[in-house]
Amino acid sequence: MSRPGAQRRPVAGRAVGDGRPLAVRAQDRGCFVSCPATPAEGAAVSGAGVVGRDRELAVVAAFLDAVPSGPCGLLLEGEAGIGKTTVWRAGVAWAAGRSYTVLSCRPVESEATLSFAALGDLLDGVLGEAFAGLPPPQRRALEVALLMEDPGGSPPEQRAVCVAFLAVIRHLSASGPVVLAIDDL
Repeated sequence: MSRPGAQRRPVAGRAVGDGRPLAVRAQDRGCFVSCPATPAEGAAVSGAGVVGRDRELAVVAAFLDAVPSGPCGLLLEGEAGIGKTTVWRAGVAWAAGRSYTVLSCRPVESEATLSFAALGDLLDGVLGEAFAGLPPPQRRALEVALLMEDPGGSPPEQRAVCVAFLAVIRHLSASGPVVLAIDDL
């Protein structure tokens, strides 16, 4: 979520509330909850070493509380360099601390043109479980997309890769909450 060349950088993994807005929106079955973020002056250190983002972190915590209940979404948005990635990292750490399956990626601009680069990051660490039970065409599509198998002439169809990824998410979510965490979508 932060862009290269941003003016303000977090120091030692801390985002400091400097008065610039960071909006956090949580969606629970179609209903958005918004948190306009104007942090209090001199706010105390809150979770995960994040300074001055108490309201945003509260929305992240509420979002994580809602995850076991069913599909929901969270969007961190705001200017570059105001601490979105630091809040994102705190949320990812909290999700992992709750024993949720966390599929995350932080693609960089140079990866934007690489097919399936983010997919490889998301599935890293769950590949064995991801392939379990996939029908052969879907498994092959994922293996080729992730450069684990030679394409043998033609690349996999995007639809086959998408269907396979959806099947993986469904399989993983059958055994517990799954959080897809994408920084700088």
